Amino acid sequence: MKHIFASLSFILLTTLAIAQAPAKFNYQGIARNNTGAPLAGQALGLRITIHDLTASGATVYQETFTTSTNAYGLYTAAIGTGTIVSGTMAGIDWSTGDKFIQVEIDPAGGSTYADAGTTQLLSVPYATYANTAKKISMPYNETLANTNSLVRIENTNTGAGIEGANSNSGVAVLGSQTATTGSTIAVKGVAASTANGIGATGGVTGVQGEVSPTAPGGYSAGLRGVNKGTGGTGIGVIGYQAGSGWGVYGETPSGFGVYGLTTNSSAASSGVRGETFSANGIGVEAKYSGSGVGIALEVDNGAIRVAGVNKAAFVHTATVANKLSANGTDVDNPLCNGDATAILIVTQKLNPSGIVYNNSPIGVYYNTIRNKWEIFNQNNAAIPTNAQFNVLVIKQ
Repeated sequence: MKHIFASLSFILLTTLAIAQAPAKFNYQGIARNNTGAPLAGQALGLRITIHDLTASGATVYQETFTTSTNAYGLYTAAIGTGTIVSGTMAGIDWSTGDKFIQVEIDPAGGSTYADAGTTQLLSVPYATYANTAKKISMPYNETLANTNSLVRIENTNTGAGIEGANSNSGVAVLGSQTATTGSTIAVKGVAASTANGIGATGGVTGVQGEVSPTAPGGYSAGLRGVNKGTGGTGIGVIGYQAGSGWGVYGETPSGFGVYGLTTNSSAASSGVRGETFSANGIGVEAKYSGSGVGIALEVDNGAIRVAGVNKAAFVHTATVANKLSANGTDVDNPLCNGDATAILIVTQKLNPSGIVYNNSPIGVYYNTIRNKWEIFNQNNAAIPTNAQFNVLVIKQ
């Protein structure tokens, strides 16, 4: 009977690329005869068995090979590529319990196998477990420094790349950015598609939040931004569009597309505010897009206040300088100067300080010579100096 000396040498063939890791590893041994001399250049029959838990435990995988030795009696087999007798490499649960490998050899190259020994598999073959990453000990915490993404998972089908689920009241997916300086981002979504969408729910989306019940509770939110800063410059949600589109867009079939609310009953705060830096722009626009005649803007239970340097509503005082005609006074205001299409709504105001009142019916017209609007008395009576008028300018 020939004596077999088995040298267990496992050469790792797997890689850390999960989708590419092959389920196999190399085994090398040296076959010797009774006197210890190598069986050089000789055909061998091999049977490899992987046992679970103990050296004599249940067989989880078995395969056979026909191979040959080199001049030194060395033979090699890539375990996982032989003729399968039972089980599969992919079906081995490397995460649970020890695994043992048994080698049986027929020195004549046939299938009359003699036991060459059983030994425990140590760490090297377990790299094949990275092919499925079936179980990770939780909680898992690792800190690394790298300019590339530490984890990247790509799904080439229609499913999610990464899904977080929480069956309790916790957070399903949490992004945390702990740096205290710089314009940091905790969670970022990037979409590369250029496809056109229809409406608020049909476009390409970088980040999407969804409340799935059709009858959710009050104040539920598909996407919520919370800024815990107590100063005056913090923002809960920012929308930005680099072109001529919309920074923030809201849509609803029957409710409020965008709703703003301020809860402090005494602060001079605003529910919704719009600003523009363009002289041709609009801070807030209200538009009726339906058919027929509709309402573009409604003010519910409150007055309209005008503020700022160039107010749309102001008090005009007739002075010697602006009374360029006996019965008229020029309205010199940048909101309406040079704009013949503006609409001026004017009423007379009693000047309490001097008890001055223009006791005549008035009208307005655009003076094309001076490019200003003029308030005039329709009965051609002179307008008293310091007479005052309430003016509202509406742009078209």
